[in-house]
Amino acid sequence: MQTFALAANLYKRVYIPGIRDQLHNGTPGLGILAKTGRNAWSGSSVYLANRTGRNRSYRPTSAARNASAFPTSGRQTYGNFVVPVVILHGTGGIEALASAASQGSESAFAEALKSEVQGHKMDWMKDLEIDFYGTPLGVLGRLSANPGAVVQVTVEQDPDSQLVHWRGNGTRYFSVNQEIEIFSEDGVTRRVDAAAATSFTVASVDTEQLLSFDTAVEADVTTGDLLVRQGTFGAQADPGDNSEAAFAFNGLEQIFADNSVDIPARGNSMNYELDVLQGVDRGTAANSFAVSNVLDNNGAVLTRNTVHNAVKRQKHSSGTYPDVILCEDAVQIALQDLMVGDQRYEPQVFPGGFKADALLWNAGNADIPVLATRECPYDRMYGLSLDCVEYFVLQDLELIETDGSVLRQAAAGGDQWEFNWRMFANMGSRQPNGGFKITRIGGADELYGLGAGNGPVYTF
Repeated sequence: MQTFALAANLYKRVYIPGIRDQLHNGTPGLGILAKTGRNAWSGSSVYLANRTGRNRSYRPTSAARNASAFPTSGRQTYGNFVVPVVILHGTGGIEALASAASQGSESAFAEALKSEVQGHKMDWMKDLEIDFYGTPLGVLGRLSANPGAVVQVTVEQDPDSQLVHWRGNGTRYFSVNQEIEIFSEDGVTRRVDAAAATSFTVASVDTEQLLSFDTAVEADVTTGDLLVRQGTFGAQADPGDNSEAAFAFNGLEQIFADNSVDIPARGNSMNYELDVLQGVDRGTAANSFAVSNVLDNNGAVLTRNTVHNAVKRQKHSSGTYPDVILCEDAVQIALQDLMVGDQRYEPQVFPGGFKADALLWNAGNADIPVLATRECPYDRMYGLSLDCVEYFVLQDLELIETDGSVLRQAAAGGDQWEFNWRMFANMGSRQPNGGFKITRIGGADELYGLGAGNGPVYTF
């Protein structure tokens, strides 16, 4: 007797149309700026003129005292922020047979080439969301132990206690098949693998702190080394030249900073001077206009006074309230705990049409929407006025087709073809004091059990 199992090859296999995405593709931070703070420009850099000092020649006097003498002449002072263009590239590829076999077939989920192109665009935006919260260095993590010549490394994850944001994120920004380079903290030495290659392919994200590569790292890889995307940083011939290292966005971590403790020293950040924002050295007294509002919570539990303090500092220094507060889920839960009996979630429509359901924090004179975003550092809170932070676009994200085709034969040859994305853009701030940052907010360890081997391993 014929059975279902024995006749299986006769039956048509019917696939439900569409691909179920198992990945988190939300990018609310970048999404807000893309719709509200977007600014097109032409040329290699954007110059933002600022009035930085007052004419303080005003004085009251009387008819009997120097009535005929005017005050000593004063003047306004001005300065420029310079936002350089950042060149962003991405590449995907497909074998010709794989593409052809999926076209017009009832047995295929989707056309393979179209799926690769559209999927890579979403993946690209997720990487930009990481850079949105970071610094121009694009550091994704820091080694917390000397691994020796092995494939598995330990990525530092110590939120609530480290001022440097990349020392608290663990492996959350890594995923399988990602190409990574490892540099010494001073940026002078690029580490290599056992076969003398200069990049490593992520083979697995084992836990929230353990990361494995496809090949063993050399024994000179050591504690403190920094992990970056392949090709985003080159060892500098002149460590004092900032321009050669700024390959990622001017992210919120650098824009909203003061000139003291919340930014790592040059020797710990690839010899890049992160105190220099858009060409202005915040370490110089005359450039205090470039200093933002930073509160260090030093690992303590969040309080209402801390949040109100940060909001009011921004209001008093810039005259603006935050349009939005961005944080990770752990910090949003901490905020909710401060609002017991007074929690409100309301749909928000930001200028430009960006929509979100958000918790509302009442700052006395304003209700400020709070958005929880996955890529935000665990122990940070950022408040920003959308008039003060902008997304500058010289050329929007597009497939490269300067020779009339979006596909090019892969470097390996054969019937394999690649497509390339390109974008010229950067983030910048017209007014860095039009925002705030609270660092080292206690709670992330308690929420996730980080560092104990039972924290979340994201499918990035």
